[in-house]
Amino acid sequence: MKSTRRILHCIIPMEPAGKEEARRTRHGQVYKAPKTRARMNEISRQLLVAYQGPLLDEPVKLDILAFRTRPKALTSGVFYAAVKPDCDNICKLIGDCLQGTVLVNDSRIAVVTVEKYFAERGETPRVEITLSTLRKPSQEWRIEPVDDRIFKLLDFKESMSLHELSVKLGMKPKDMLNTIRTFKIPYETIKAAS
Repeated sequence: MKSTRRILHCIIPMEPAGKEEARRTRHGQVYKAPKTRARMNEISRQLLVAYQGPLLDEPVKLDILAFRTRPKALTSGVFYAAVKPDCDNICKLIGDCLQGTVLVNDSRIAVVTVEKYFAERGETPRVEITLSTLRKPSQEWRIEPVDDRIFKLLDFKESMSLHELSVKLGMKPKDMLNTIRTFKIPYETIKAAS
């Protein structure tokens, strides 16, 4: 399980919308749709108010909860909104707004979850954005098959080359290196192969 630290939670009171495709003039110039530009400006403004820190340049997790206006035909209760806009378009719009306001680049978003619901009666349609930093991958996250050879390696005190040790334990040198890194075996116990 990834450990995270929440750095931003922002509620934007607006109808969830996706990023529209860029438009072209008759002369071939590309421009953003006016509605998309207005949405992006509003979301960016709200993000700047909610986040006052330096731009982040590390892997982050983005959680988006989009609450659309409830149709009159739906009774009360929790309903997923399986209607437009698409989740990926909502994510594109939010990601582009995060770039330059909270993140150095939206490519830093490593994990994304987008959920679309219908808001309860009387609730304002909104988009809730939560951004969390991800712990950098470390050796503890790896899940390796455990067998007796690893325990022999952990108990092994004699200093020898990596090749000699891998032959003695019946492991490939590459697997040995992965095992050493995974279980943080002190390198002092293993002499560098020459």
